[in-house]
Amino acid sequence: MKIIMKRIIVLSFALISSCLVFAQSAHLLFNNKPVDGQLTDFVQAVKAEGINYVGTQDSKATLKGNFYGFNNSVAEVYATQQGLVYSVILNLESKSSWEDLQKDYNQMKSLLTGQYGQPADVVEHFIAEGGDAAAKMTDVTNGAYAWHCTFITKEGNVTLSIAAENNAKGFVTVNFVDKANVAAMRKK
Repeated sequence: MKIIMKRIIVLSFALISSCLVFAQSAHLLFNNKPVDGQLTDFVQAVKAEGINYVGTQDSKATLKGNFYGFNNSVAEVYATQQGLVYSVILNLESKSSWEDLQKDYNQMKSLLTGQYGQPADVVEHFIAEGGDAAAKMTDVTNGAYAWHCTFITKEGNVTLSIAAENNAKGFVTVNFVDKANVAAMRKK
């Protein structure tokens, strides 16, 4: 009976230890890849999925391709000076109409909600309410809007937003920030 109890205790301890190690090493996912590891390794893993590598400059790698079903998207992968990946910013293709921009935003929001649950923070409004789609697009390019939501998870935060370009266009952007690697970066 003592041997069985010892085995149960040892197995229980091993199981709890494994769970704690896994919980501590969990990282936010971007395109089914952990936002973790060395920048060169992360880029290689994403390139293996058929994504095009554009280049690396100042601890930031740029990739272009189909992410989450959105073609012609650009991902900027940020790393510490030591090369540890801590954030990925995904910019979807620019749109010149409010309908197309809102469609991308809503599709990405639905996808993220399916993955992370309801967002913790949602702000989606124009400063001057009303107007047709053309007026809304003008408000976007003039910065007269607030359109974003944030998903908070134990692995990190994901912020979805609409950004404006100088040429009367806008695009959807998603910022994936890994909690563990940001904490590790701040410790140094």
